[in-house]
Amino acid sequence: MPQPQPPAALPASMRAFVRFLLPDGSARELSHGDVIGRLASAELPLDDERLSEAHAMVRLRVRSDRHGHLELVLYEGDVVEDRN
Repeated sequence: MPQPQPPAALPASMRAFVRFLLPDGSARELSHGDVIGRLASAELPLDDERLSEAHAMVRLRVRSDRHGHLELVLYEGDVVEDRN
């Protein structure tokens, strides 16, 4: 999957990420544009029939004052749903 570019307001020296702790005890770090789902090519592939192939994407939102936060955006059909 093509990687979206992080918002321009984020300095190149910074890396925003979220760490997921998995049931097997391992941890995975995901950042802006990473996909979670059943696809083998997803950055966090999960073998769970309740999930869609491309279930969610990590997105970084940066405000004009250079503060921001990571969001988990769920895909609903052909549309990305922002539940904030």
